[in-house]
Amino acid sequence: VLFRSAAGTIADTLDSVLTQSWPDLRLTVFDNASTDDTTAIVSRTPDRRLRLIRNRINVGPVLNCQRAFWHGGSDFVMPKTGDDLLAPDFIAEVMETLLHHPETAMCHAAGLVFGDDRSVRSTYPPTHSLHATGPDPVARARHVMSRYTSAPAFWGIYRRAGIERLAPLAYHPGWDHAVLAELALYGEIRAIDVALFWRRNGGANVADLARGCSQFTQRNLPLDDALADLLWRIPLAATAYGHIERFAVARIGTTERRTLMQSV
Repeated sequence: VLFRSAAGTIADTLDSVLTQSWPDLRLTVFDNASTDDTTAIVSRTPDRRLRLIRNRINVGPVLNCQRAFWHGGSDFVMPKTGDDLLAPDFIAEVMETLLHHPETAMCHAAGLVFGDDRSVRSTYPPTHSLHATGPDPVARARHVMSRYTSAPAFWGIYRRAGIERLAPLAYHPGWDHAVLAELALYGEIRAIDVALFWRRNGGANVADLARGCSQFTQRNLPLDDALADLLWRIPLAATAYGHIERFAVARIGTTERRTLMQSV
């Protein structure tokens, strides 16, 4: 679970993971230098499966996610935000697909949006789910590039063998888009068309997400600094650049890499 200063939501989030019907899990909580009572709330959670790792400084959301991907030795990794919730059978349903399809690098579930009063506000359309399957890695990556739209498709369960082939996560808007496109080169991405991922208030807006992905934000430097990285001002172009950057070093043949870079 990844979070920073999430005292109002972290208890519910931890409960939604620790009460999963899947029997074998370990929960590592990455506290990104919270300034509220979040750490104390996590520390009071009486479950031996939980481990708290606290960053001394705010490393930003991108590096915090990278640490979650690289941490531990389990065969499967499930990154998770500190405010969204999971249906009780989320892990069991997703793991059933991953175990039945060993060629699958990641599986996610459909999602819905709920408010602070727990009422359902909307559901994500079926077109937001990723079904990047088949033997052609270029076709799978292109499917992700054309379909990836919303958070539920990123917050799934990843096979570690796929994660270990990824290039390190980069600080730029749309980094998650580029990561999933590269992952599709190394295995299939499947979806469960049941709303098992519950997104609180629909998440942040694109402009806020773009600013948060800047190294200047992460280092508490002003975004109008004369030397600032301005990619956050052009999130769509930055996302395209992120795809080209990852495809340039992808673990596939030169012809395939060129084809994908021309497709961006």
